[in-house]
Amino acid sequence: MGNVIAFKGIRYARAFRWQYPVEEPGWDRIYNVDDCLRDFKDFGPCAYQPRAFMDEGQDPKKAFHYREFREGVDFTYSEDCLRLNIYTSLDENGNLYGQDKPVIVYVHGGSYTTGSSNEKVFDPSLWVESGVVAVTINYRLGPFGFMCLPELASEAGHTGNYGLYDQLTALKWINHNIRVFGGDPDNVTLMGQSAGAMSATHLILSPLTKGLFAKAVLSSGGGLSTFLAPKNPDDHYNFWRKLMNDCNVSTIEEFRKLKPEEIYLPWMELSENTKNSMLIASPVIDNIIIQKTRTDDYKMGNYNHIPIMIGSNSEDLVVTIFYEMVRSFGKNVADYVAHHECDDNIRAYAYHFSRQLPGDNKGAWHSADLWYWFGTFDKSWREFTDVDKDLSKQMIRYLTNFAKTSNPNIDTKADGESIVVWESTSESTNRFMNFSDEGCVVSRVSTAKMVSSMLFRRK
Repeated sequence: MGNVIAFKGIRYARAFRWQYPVEEPGWDRIYNVDDCLRDFKDFGPCAYQPRAFMDEGQDPKKAFHYREFREGVDFTYSEDCLRLNIYTSLDENGNLYGQDKPVIVYVHGGSYTTGSSNEKVFDPSLWVESGVVAVTINYRLGPFGFMCLPELASEAGHTGNYGLYDQLTALKWINHNIRVFGGDPDNVTLMGQSAGAMSATHLILSPLTKGLFAKAVLSSGGGLSTFLAPKNPDDHYNFWRKLMNDCNVSTIEEFRKLKPEEIYLPWMELSENTKNSMLIASPVIDNIIIQKTRTDDYKMGNYNHIPIMIGSNSEDLVVTIFYEMVRSFGKNVADYVAHHECDDNIRAYAYHFSRQLPGDNKGAWHSADLWYWFGTFDKSWREFTDVDKDLSKQMIRYLTNFAKTSNPNIDTKADGESIVVWESTSESTNRFMNFSDEGCVVSRVSTAKMVSSMLFRRK
């Protein structure tokens, strides 16, 4: 598929503190590829987050994921972080290889408070080699991305969700400009994991995203959940007002003048001492981008009806909750298809990732599947085997097939290798594709089976 190249750190929007993003002007063409690659050779800054102010490697609560995804990588941080990275390919003459290729846009996770697009695992070169254009994005996090205050609502007409509007604006920029990089704006797959999957779910539900993506892939966080449903902004006002007091300011103007660390350090301390603080620095119902709780919208059928791949891991954060989110989402799509005339491609494909990663006894922990979706094993400390590489190859094949055709089983560039047929939830609501120690296996999964197998492996 030609030589993979990356245009890094492209600005897609600008936004001042606690203001909504404004899309950047687009590109009409690439005048000189070499010059462009020199201008966009470095990843842009990450959003401010706790690791900007602490040594993750020395914090027992952070050390595992630091070693896994960030050790040895240099990061910069800024409020001016609204950048994206585009991975595409060139032919032997140095020209863009092909036009109107399918696009996968990846939204990183991190509980809406951490993460960035340039962690070790996030290199989508193998996707590009399979014939797609890939985009990874940064967006605002924590107090800069999700604070809610009545003064901000009075100022802009609504408050909160700044990071979610960043994602929306990135999708708009991609829709307006991706053809310049060889991508098809009408065939975009939105993909995310954890908070990225939760974000993608909100965007699937939003009336503002119609036409911006044609399908979605949701890993460990997508789907239906009462526990994770967004609250009204005023439910969070007391927390953010307490932060203002802890920062010794009384007005938004004073708040905006503080240095990032003068906000982040008190926020980190307040979060440490507040129950369920993770659910406070998160999306809210602003009646614009999010208009109802996720469960209400799904029950009413108010969402963009598109093909979906969705799943979770066997040792995930909240195993039964994530499993039920996947199961209920798949059943909802199946029920919709059964009772409505719709595109034959509108299906949900459910998976269960249970491959026990080599190197420790953590199993298929939350985020473990990222190494397999991206196939970036050479960047990990773990000694992955041919079993892992073969599984990753199949998972990437399902993913890129889905991006191309809306069906993980249909390969537009069949190479003669067999593929295990992945049934949709419309065909069987309790049969999952299991990415397992034995490879890709279709199996029946239930809450009881998941919990018992997890406890057995942990003995």
